[in-house]
Amino acid sequence: MPIPGSSQLLPPLLFLLSLLNDLRAEPLVVDTHSARGRITVADRSYEVGEEVLAEAPALVWPAGSDDSFVLKFLEGAEEQRESILQLAHLSPDSKTERVARLGMTAADVYESLRERMETAGWQLEDLHRLLIIKDTNCFPFYGKRASGYEEGASTGAARQGMFPRCAKVNHSCRPNVMFSSQTEDGRLRLIAIRRIEEGEEVTFSYLGEDGDIMSCGQRAERMRGKDFCCSCARCQGYDDVRGIRCPRCGIIRYPLPRAKQEQEQEQE
Repeated sequence: MPIPGSSQLLPPLLFLLSLLNDLRAEPLVVDTHSARGRITVADRSYEVGEEVLAEAPALVWPAGSDDSFVLKFLEGAEEQRESILQLAHLSPDSKTERVARLGMTAADVYESLRERMETAGWQLEDLHRLLIIKDTNCFPFYGKRASGYEEGASTGAARQGMFPRCAKVNHSCRPNVMFSSQTEDGRLRLIAIRRIEEGEEVTFSYLGEDGDIMSCGQRAERMRGKDFCCSCARCQGYDDVRGIRCPRCGIIRYPLPRAKQEQEQEQE
């Protein structure tokens, strides 16, 4: 027997059930670390090859087109825009080469989209802050089907995507997950590449696979372009990813960061 008024209750009920399901499915939690600030930790253990997180893109746009990114952002839903703006951590007042370069880009984009900017009530500083967020947090996008892109569109990394949840995962030169958006549904997936214990921080490499063969100095130079200085265990101690087996004794030896090499030499 139908419940009186059930047709009016059904949509809110379905929304509530969907929300509760999403909460149950959330595999990661954001915690606060005394030294590292906000970190993302696993709520259970994960085995190698297991999916840790899958997230649909909040925005997708042609790579290299800041105008398209800004328009996509302004056209997006309010909750999508808010989730992206929450990623801000670097002020437009920061005195770095990258921030200055993005400031010049913001001025060009603002002039190109002046009417739209003024209609939205945006100042140049607002746009500058948004472009800093985009430059820091966007991912290459390979998904075949995504919001705003019809079937048969280009499937290469000529596109970029914004995934606010995955963007909160920190970098490590010795990460425990890899990421990929080469998926049919366009979701960005984080896959465990080594066992992750419950409560352990989840990290991926901002450098991709190239980071595995880079020296500490090379990684630091690449990171400098993103206004980032890595202090992970690999950068601070033995580089256990780039081990070299001695042809005489067979022992695997690992490179040390330059500062640690100098420290050990002084102690000898």
